[in-house]
Amino acid sequence: MRAIFGLTLGALFAMQAACAQDVRTQSFSQQETYCPLKAQPEVCSSIEIGRLEVVGLPWLTALLDEALLWDGSDARRNRQLRQAELRDETVVDGDEAYTVLMTRSAKMVGQSDDFAAFELHHYYYAQGAAHGVPTTYHAVFDLKQRRAVSLQDILLSPQAKAKLDALQKQAFQRYLQGEDDDSRQDQKVWESTLPFAATDNWTLSKGGLLFTFQPYEVGPYAMGSPELYIPTDKLRGIIRPEYLKAAESWRAVETD
Repeated sequence: MRAIFGLTLGALFAMQAACAQDVRTQSFSQQETYCPLKAQPEVCSSIEIGRLEVVGLPWLTALLDEALLWDGSDARRNRQLRQAELRDETVVDGDEAYTVLMTRSAKMVGQSDDFAAFELHHYYYAQGAAHGVPTTYHAVFDLKQRRAVSLQDILLSPQAKAKLDALQKQAFQRYLQGEDDDSRQDQKVWESTLPFAATDNWTLSKGGLLFTFQPYEVGPYAMGSPELYIPTDKLRGIIRPEYLKAAESWRAVETD
């Protein structure tokens, strides 16, 4: 009986060790251009897709591809889709063309034994615009259940959402205190037209949760993409214990 029990424990420890292994990724990039004017072949719109293959986890690779609007199984179809996208975004007016520059990419940012987190970066610039618009979206995946995890999934109760929103607002006020005087003045003007609203764009981070806002979402473009960090000691009674545990054991992924 001792021997059988020992083998059972050994197998269990081996399974736990396997689950604790770091997730590995490989990156791939593909660029497509669309040049609508034969007389001006240098005038082109372009899009670059930075895919991420998660080694040994095809289901996760497929979900990331889906978020990037990529059909991972058919290179020809992907090229057709990108060309159609560029044609739709490019404005042709007689002998002039107004082009666009777009990028979409994914990168892994961290993991615990049971969860992995990724960032999805989008960038869009239309010719003639004052500037491009970058956006960052978080994606957290449950490695055991093989699914994406929403903010609603991690809350202990429906009432917890209001408490979490209040913590975000407090964190935003602290964020503004770190801004310079001009930025704070701009924010006062901004708040008169668009009051602060909490975001569902979240991710696990070391010792807490991180929330990211897009440009123009809670402030002027010059503010960029504010990030609000809320530590686990403020989240007890709000989010589920397994996510508190994951945050405490979180391992960041170093990228270039």
